Amino acid sequence: AVDPSYYIWNGSTWTGPTTITQATKTTGVIRWVELASRKTASSDEIVLAYADVNGDLNALIWSGSAWTEQTAAAGALSTGIENNAAATTMRAFDVKYETLSGDLIITWGNSATVDPRYVTRTAAGVWSGVLTASTFIEIHSIMNIAAEPRGDRIAVGLQNDTTANSN
Repeated sequence: AVDPSYYIWNGSTWTGPTTITQATKTTGVIRWVELASRKTASSDEIVLAYADVNGDLNALIWSGSAWTEQTAAAGALSTGIENNAAATTMRAFDVKYETLSGDLIITWGNSATVDPRYVTRTAAGVWSGVLTASTFIEIHSIMNIAAEPRGDRIAVGLQNDTTANSN
């Protein structure tokens, strides 16, 4: 496994690279990385979600000074995101913060079921368990979500690629 690294810009110079050492919940080489920033006033919070070639998905929160895991549980958010080996050129997950509340959602296509999975995190820092969205009809290979600019709704766009997975 390769842990992600980061640099910090302090306004005049870069520091780093620094390896995110608590990012131990993935087992393979990282193929996709997504970042999103919390837009609420006086927040320095950033979420980093990343997936590896083995279908592991993990997420970390940057507070403005340090990284923390998405959960104290031993495993990754998922160990079976869709298209993990056959088509690592597709991003089967996404992350966004709600604009007004600062709540977070991470969602992904799961290779074991047609229904996408997701977790939420309140602005106060409380994570949900893994939840299932049960209104979809196919395994999703590509996922894109967007936050409403002046509200707290999230739009989800999903695409299935039957040429690169087991559907």
